[in-house]
Amino acid sequence: MLPSIIHGNLIQTDRKGILILGKPGIGKSKMTLDFLDRGSFFISDDVVLIAFDPLTQKWVGSRPELQARMHVRNLGFLDINQRYPNQILPSSPIDFVIELKAP
Repeated sequence: MLPSIIHGNLIQTDRKGILILGKPGIGKSKMTLDFLDRGSFFISDDVVLIAFDPLTQKWVGSRPELQARMHVRNLGFLDINQRYPNQILPSSPIDFVIELKAP
């Protein structure tokens, strides 16, 4: 299966990949920063490249480029390499999906 690009954020915590989905401005980046503040790993912000891995039988997500930057509304771009230098991964299996919705 060919890779697809989806709008969301991808982090890894406790060796589990968490894909965070939701409309723009709903809080995906804020939730991602909260996870990073607690020691999780950053994979991608806003653009996640996903593909099915037949060997592991799991969906895998990565970032299309190796830039570790994150856009946070009202703050601008954050350099994840500078703020969380040892918390960046190139890809992760996707074990959980969180979809944020407005109340």
